Amino acid sequence: MIVLHLHAPSTVLAVRQARQILPGLPIVAGSAMHQPATAGLLEPAELKEVCAETAASPVAGTTGPMRDFLAAYRTAYGSDPDAFAAAQFDAVNMLGHVVSDLHREGSHPTPAKIRERLATTRWQGIVTTYWSDGKGDMAHEAEIVCFDGKDRVPRPVMRYSLSSP
Repeated sequence: MIVLHLHAPSTVLAVRQARQILPGLPIVAGSAMHQPATAGLLEPAELKEVCAETAASPVAGTTGPMRDFLAAYRTAYGSDPDAFAAAQFDAVNMLGHVVSDLHREGSHPTPAKIRERLATTRWQGIVTTYWSDGKGDMAHEAEIVCFDGKDRVPRPVMRYSLSSP
């Protein structure tokens, strides 16, 4: 087994070379590997038995909200989103809900009030349920995705989650 934690171009080169030398060798890569732009640089057969960690794989579309996001993203941008796009979508929506809630309550949304609300609110996004651990972290899940060699879409095989307080 090879374990890689590289940026996208280096990941592609390492996977391609490993497939030429040891075609059946399992490869575990960092989050760069799950990104559609990275996977798109390799042939599906080169991706067989390659796994990666990520917060989410929007192209896998494992939930209704994620499939809706995937379709809307493809329509808007003509390409596939990665986990970073999904997380940013969640962040903007979460912030919008917080600001709207403060306005609805008759409160002016100051940075301090927004920070307080984010620190005390659980919010269900398309990637995960977000909650503050008091240290500035709000996402507490990751998943392992693997390619089967038939296409460039990774399949989620395991999700890891910290329990909330």
